[in-house]
Amino acid sequence: MTDVKQAVRTAFDYIQQLYPSELPGLRLEEVQLSEDEHRWLITMGFLEATDPANIRQPASVIEALSQIQSYKPVQAQRVYKRIEIDAATGERGASANRHTPSSRSIYVGKIG
Repeated sequence: MTDVKQAVRTAFDYIQQLYPSELPGLRLEEVQLSEDEHRWLITMGFLEATDPANIRQPASVIEALSQIQSYKPVQAQRVYKRIEIDAATGERGASANRHTPSSRSIYVGKIG
């Protein structure tokens, strides 16, 4: 049987493959073993900008300094992904968005 640490590592690796750029605030939210004990149900959360156009790395130090005066907070929401891991083999199964009341909340601040 796949232990919980190995299942969580598989879920982290999968999320990072899906989203090749750095995910701000990526963290483990929840782990459950299914009632039939055949699947690990792992929920991962991260921040996703509501307006991706607001996220851009400055091309130079001068550009970064010039942006300080016109800084606009980035609005983002916490996104949750549930990944199923086969408890016997450790292979990834289904994945889906997980909606919770807090997943609709807005975070205002700098991402990254």
